[in-house]
Amino acid sequence: MVRARRKATWATRLFGFMALACFGGAALLWGCSQARYTSETSVAPMAALAEVDDAFPDSFSSGDVALPDGTTRRSATASGAGDGNARSVAAASERARQSWQRAEALYPGLAAWVVVGGTAVSSPVMQASGNAPNYYLTHNAWGYRDSTGLPYLDARSSAMEPVRILYGHNLGWGSSERLSPLADAWQEDAFAQLGDATWAVPGERSERFVPLCALKVASTDSGLLSFDLSEDEVPAWLGVLLGKANARVSDAAALAKGASDALVLITCTNGVHPANDRSVVVFVR
Repeated sequence: MVRARRKATWATRLFGFMALACFGGAALLWGCSQARYTSETSVAPMAALAEVDDAFPDSFSSGDVALPDGTTRRSATASGAGDGNARSVAAASERARQSWQRAEALYPGLAAWVVVGGTAVSSPVMQASGNAPNYYLTHNAWGYRDSTGLPYLDARSSAMEPVRILYGHNLGWGSSERLSPLADAWQEDAFAQLGDATWAVPGERSERFVPLCALKVASTDSGLLSFDLSEDEVPAWLGVLLGKANARVSDAAALAKGASDALVLITCTNGVHPANDRSVVVFVR
């Protein structure tokens, strides 16, 4: 009896040690993930860009005031406000420029920056080349091996085309890195939590895309992807995706019909590699 209890005690201790080691390892990985995520989002140029976008339209206000006789004159008050707005826009533009400089210093060859509302996705996006289409699955922006890679545009896509298709790793449960938060977006409850996606390109005004639908597809099902589409061809292609969607917004058909651009984010549905399924999340504008 004593011997049996002693064995049970050692077994319990061994189990406790193993559980503690697993928990500690998971905590360490999560901490590293958060540190990397924090360091990347700290250079995100999105805040400065949003500030520019909010102020930009008003900077063209003429300050002209209509008179009863049909003529116009320059309003001193309006002119002053316009001048102040112009200075505000110039200052915000400078902050955006400096933010992009920091981002491009950390990510040489940076093609764009993407943010997905309702998630932790705020990430640099690289451009894949035809010579090495999956390079950024296993490399960072400096050309060093990195198993977490970086989100990247398909070599057949580009940052300003009507259809922009990008890929990124799902690093597993609890991760905020890469496109991990979109792994279960094909499920209706997770899809409903998504906000708009913001797409920013150095030297261009940022663009806002709204959620359309999400699909869970086999990794071999590449026939759904289309490239080199004109703006007029985008709605028909989106209609095909809607026919296979697992989740969609209530007015998806109308949104697809009126869309001219699509932003498609693709990641694995789980963090086990190789994964057999993909989560495909579609935004439009």
